[in-house]
Amino acid sequence: MRYPEFTILYLLIAGMLSAASGFAKAEDSHEAFSLSQLEQRLAAIDARLEDVAHLSLRSGSGSIGYRSLSVPSSDRHEWIDIQLGEPRVIDEVILAPTLSRNAHSDFHADAFPKELRIWAGTDDDRQGRLVGSFHADAGALPRIAPLAMKIEPITASWIQVEATQLTRRDFDGNFCLQLSEVMVFSGDENVALHRPISSSSNQKSNSDAWGKEYLTDGHTPFLMDAAIGRQSIAYQGSHTKAPALIIDLEHTYPLSQVNFHIMETSDTVPTNLAGDYGMPHQIKIEGSNRNDFSEAVLLLETEQRSLNESGPIWMWRFPEMSYRYLRISTPPDASEDTLSNSSLNPLAQLEKPSASISLDAPDSSNIGFAEIELLSKGANVAINKPFKALNIHTSPGRDLAALTDGHNFYGAILSVREWMSQLAERHDLEFERTEVTSEITRRYTKQRQTLKWLIYLATVLTVSIFIIVYIERMRHRRQLAAVRQRFAADIHDEIGANLHTINLTSQLISKRSEQLPKEVNQLTQRIQTVIKRTSKAIRYVSDIQSSSELYVHLPDDLKRTAERILVGLAHEIQLDGEQFLVQINPRRHSDLVLFYQECLINICRHAGATKVTTFLSASPKQIQLTIIDNGKGLSQDTHHQPPPSLQRRAKLLRATIQVESPHEGGTAVIIKLRRRNRLMRASFPK
Repeated sequence: MRYPEFTILYLLIAGMLSAASGFAKAEDSHEAFSLSQLEQRLAAIDARLEDVAHLSLRSGSGSIGYRSLSVPSSDRHEWIDIQLGEPRVIDEVILAPTLSRNAHSDFHADAFPKELRIWAGTDDDRQGRLVGSFHADAGALPRIAPLAMKIEPITASWIQVEATQLTRRDFDGNFCLQLSEVMVFSGDENVALHRPISSSSNQKSNSDAWGKEYLTDGHTPFLMDAAIGRQSIAYQGSHTKAPALIIDLEHTYPLSQVNFHIMETSDTVPTNLAGDYGMPHQIKIEGSNRNDFSEAVLLLETEQRSLNESGPIWMWRFPEMSYRYLRISTPPDASEDTLSNSSLNPLAQLEKPSASISLDAPDSSNIGFAEIELLSKGANVAINKPFKALNIHTSPGRDLAALTDGHNFYGAILSVREWMSQLAERHDLEFERTEVTSEITRRYTKQRQTLKWLIYLATVLTVSIFIIVYIERMRHRRQLAAVRQRFAADIHDEIGANLHTINLTSQLISKRSEQLPKEVNQLTQRIQTVIKRTSKAIRYVSDIQSSSELYVHLPDDLKRTAERILVGLAHEIQLDGEQFLVQINPRRHSDLVLFYQECLINICRHAGATKVTTFLSASPKQIQLTIIDNGKGLSQDTHHQPPPSLQRRAKLLRATIQVESPHEGGTAVIIKLRRRNRLMRASFPK
């Protein structure tokens, strides 16, 4: 191959591009999104997380939820049937898990099924239709958030949750099904609220905290902690006899549900008040279209029978009826213990003295709510509507307007469906954020590794280029050396032979010098001297011998050149700063002598001069050579332009050249060389 070094360079570049292409393909095979898209997705997730509700957990006592019988195998099927009553169009089912915490981890869903199916139908279709299914793939479990399952809208009067693969519970490691709440939505209405339930099995506890009836009581392990809205301090008052709260909705609305948001008990852990503080244990709700309630109709009457029935939001549905005015009261025959907020708590009497609420009388009881919602078609129509309190002394700083301001202690009041959906979305976003962050970290790590390889390859390529350039230069030098050798051989063989013949002829003439005039004898000697100098010049040009044999000392070389060329002309050389002319680079030395020689030849040929004066000056910064003759000077056509031969020599010297016409006549040629370290073999002496 003629140029192997270029083949090597080509192979290196091809290998580098192939490696870079391999890196890109390896990256693309892992993820379809680019790094910038992943970073944009991470920013979008963070922005959305700021807008969705927080997973805040309730504390204190209350209902836990449903638990099936525990078994040693996960293959047992467990089911839960919920009767919805009248057929309704449903479009979403939400399952809230029961939460557990062990000594080695944080809260997590306990015994949440790994696989389940949702069936729905009407009373005329008991077999029903499969409307949804769940399989715990990556990111689904573990979880503490509710599971939201959107389904194709279907008219149903019952649904069934069937767990086809169980998981272990933390308590004993056995398999069972545990759920805190099942919500079935038709629009924004939870049509499963307080509906009858049947199940394949039910394992209750001694504390009665586990029961299938708790699956539709509206209580979950969460506190409504919205990401929007402001903090609102709950309403609170005290009473000694039948209290009542009356609201004017300003218009008649078809009402079907009421939600009581209990007061905030404390901002400390543990709290210093019972979880149902301020909530009457007996409540009666009446509706009327007259403000004097002369035609009042009972909408709802309920009683809390156990502490396990309490929760942060009390939700009750009743048959839909249209009214403008509503009265919320306790039954007239309710005993003082029943009106007390903590009568169901065995420690109630111990807690009363420590309460931070001032009462008007020792036998008074407290009543209070963070919000009261009255729902019409799933929408709260009581928002910003005025309440009036009867037989209740409002505590300082606890305004009645807080009952309908749409906010609780943590922020805005959301619809139950929106709240549960946001909690489920938060779980999905946080899991996706972990995946995206992990992928971005992997990409950055891959990029750093790729960059290291590229730096390594670039270094190898750079070194290879330098090596190849060096090899190429050496090859060119070898070619140049071969040309020089041939050129030297031709000069030596041809011109050297001619000079030798001339030298022999002059020697023969010298042998007969006695018969020749004295001037002829001197000319013969000068011819022999010129022949010797010419032989040395030929050897120098052909690089056969070192140039040090030809040029040694610049002033002497200039004098010798002038004596050889300016035959018959008066000549003078003046020197200044001779000490700075030591150790000039041989090539520049010879080029300067040749420039001087060319100047003298031009003077002899064209100037018609009789006298030549040379000024050679040197300083630490530059060397200047000036040649002045008294000839006829420059013609007007030249415009003081140096002859091309002198310009060529000046360019080789990297010097500046000037041609001037002195006042006394003739021509002055001035060349200036800046002193550089590379002009010198060594430092100039001080």
